Parts: sequence; C-alpha cells; structure tokens
Amino acid sequence: MKDALVVSFSNNQWEGPKMNRHQIMKCISRQNMVLFVEPVLPIRESLAELRATSHLKWLSKSLVIFQFPCWLGRIFAYPLIERYFQSMRKLILRRLIAKLRAGRQLIFYFWTPDYVPYLNIFDDCIKCYHIYDDFESYYNLNVDKTGLAELRSNEIAMLMNADVAFGVTRELCNKKSTTKRVHYIPNGVEYLHFNLEDKKQMAQPYELSAIAGPRFGYIGNITPKVDIELLLEIFIKYPKWALIMVGQVHRAVAETDTFQRLDRLSNIHFMGNQNYSDLPRWLKGIDVCLMPYRLDSHAFYGYPLKMLEYFSAGKPVVSSDIPAVREYSTILRIESGVDGWCKGMKESLNENSDLKKDMRLKVAQDNTWQKRVDNIFYCLSEEMNIDQLPKQNAESPQWTAISKS
Repeated sequence: MKDALVVSFSNNQWEGPKMNRHQIMKCISRQNMVLFVEPVLPIRESLAELRATSHLKWLSKSLVIFQFPCWLGRIFAYPLIERYFQSMRKLILRRLIAKLRAGRQLIFYFWTPDYVPYLNIFDDCIKCYHIYDDFESYYNLNVDKTGLAELRSNEIAMLMNADVAFGVTRELCNKKSTTKRVHYIPNGVEYLHFNLEDKKQMAQPYELSAIAGPRFGYIGNITPKVDIELLLEIFIKYPKWALIMVGQVHRAVAETDTFQRLDRLSNIHFMGNQNYSDLPRWLKGIDVCLMPYRLDSHAFYGYPLKMLEYFSAGKPVVSSDIPAVREYSTILRIESGVDGWCKGMKESLNENSDLKKDMRLKVAQDNTWQKRVDNIFYCLSEEMNIDQLPKQNAESPQWTAISKS
C-alpha cells in the first residue's frame, strides 16, 4: 500500500523510548504520509508548555508530529468542560486531516482504547486497532480499580468498530478475539541499529569501565512487571556478579522496600534513561542479557521489545517463562526460581560460540520492523480489498523461530 494518510493515536509522545508505535509508524512513512498524534496531557501539565496553538513538527516530508493546543488539556474534575474540550480537539484534528489528506486513502491506527471518541470523526476511513498489551491487567497492579469498567467498555467498542485488529502475542489475539478476528503481528526490531558486527570500533559507555565483570544487563523501563525480588536474591547470592539496569525506574517500584534494598547493593548499577542511539553501546558492554518478569503480571501477555534487540546484538539471553519467548527456547534460556536463574545465568556466560551467535542474529534479521509492516499491509489488503503489496511481500505472515529438532 502506498500514498495513504495514516493517523496514529497512542499514549506516547514521539520523543522518548522507541516503542512499537514509533517503529511501525516510521516504517509506514517510507511510502505513506503519517500523522502521529501525541496524547492530550492533563491541563496543568499542558499549560506549563505555554503553547496556545496546535503544533506540527515535520520530521520528514511524510512524518508529522501533532500536539493539541495547551489550553485544551484534559480536565478530569469537570466532565462538562472536558466534553466541550474534547469536541474542540476533534474539530481541530478533523480540519488538519482534511488539509493533509489531499485525496489519499485515510487510515486511523489506534494503539489504546482511550481514543474511542475519535473513531467516527471521518466516515470513510479504515480503522485499525493494534493491541500491544492487556490493559486490563494494569489494574491488577494498582489498588485503585477506578476506570476498569470504562476501559473494558472502550476496548469492546474499539474492537467492534475496528476494520482490522492486530495483537502482538497469540495469547492477546485469543483473549481479544471475542468480537473480531485479531491478526498475530509480534513486535520486531531495528536490526541494523542494534547489530554490533559493524560497530567493532564503537566504545562502551565510560560508566562501565569501572564495573568489573561478569556484567548482566537489563535494558528497558523498570516497571512492576520486573521481578526485583528475584534479582535481589540472585545478586545477594553472587556479589561478584554485576547487574546493569538501563531505563527509568517506575515510581511504584522505587517506593518499595525491595527496590531500596536492591539499590543499596554495591554490585547493582542503575543507569537511568539513555538515548536510543546509545543503547548498542550499552549492549556491547554487557555479557548476558536478562528478562526477569513476574509471572503474575501483565508481562504474560506481552512481547518484549528487548528480546529481539538482544538477539540483534548476538547476546546470550535468560528469561522468565512467558509465552512470547517459548518459541525461541533453543537460543535463549527460560528459567524459574532463584536456583534455576543462577544456573542459567552462569551457563549463559559460556554461550558465545559463533554458531549460537549466528542463530540469534538470524532470528533478529528475519523479524525486522519492515517485515512486520509488510504483514500489516498484507492483512489490510486481505480484509479490506485495498491495494495489494508488491508480489515479493504478498504472502501470509510468517515469523522465524528456531526448530527444536
């Protein structure tokens, strides 16, 4: 599909960690116009930006970032005012889309149920819903259950109104397929960015030079789905092992006693947020990469972006037993319990043979973001009878896993 106008609705700003929302839209923009709508901030945060008019930022001739005027921030405490502001936001967005459209096929691409009010601002657009997480399970991590009923109602509405739906794991597809078929589109990777083969002269971050190995690493936001209790026990047991954690610590994690005990260990190193462009440098200085997820959290339904990023760097990986990693069980270690994790981490330090590394690289190469976008367009052409993909891409979606034979 070429030369459509794709309007992306997500709860992420463009600047910040590069999630599937950013990567897929960047790939789509190579042959289409993309309008990336940033979320509406609460009114106090929005007014702090002192931006009276809508803001457009052109990253390229086909990728545009849109921010609503700051005076139209969300007002949760006053529903009537919020309803009026929402009507104004829709009017502003409708006028902008009409200017950018210029006869193009219009596609609304939703990433969360929060944007249900925007479903019908155009009658002739194709509506896609890309499910990257089980949002209901967030509420299991939060004592305050307010909003759960509204979330469920919004997601049902989103699925019923979407022309095409995608899910990042088979478990999500199965759970959400009650009203509509949900196509399986797992996450991908920007392979060339994370691959270290052509970066042999690239220096590791200077912060790592003073940290003795072996170095184990986790790259990503440190949210309640990360099993910090497990990490605490492992790194107390092995004080000569170093843990490098690159990413923002979620407030709900930082306030726990377990995190504070972990932070006090001399072999634990929290490096905070790092630029996306610098992540390969951090990976270069890590010996084994970790995905230590709690099994009672929303991680069960997720597809970790970091897994394919780790593979692209050729690194050994140890993971908790979540469904998304099981098809790769011959090139990563799936462990449970402190003893199992310690054993897997210790053995992974010796899994740097060329054969193992090549197997990881091959999986990453076969799972790029561009291939994901090709499969998205295939599903769109199949269900909506819109322009077919070029012949070399017009095939049923397939994803590479290593055979267990």
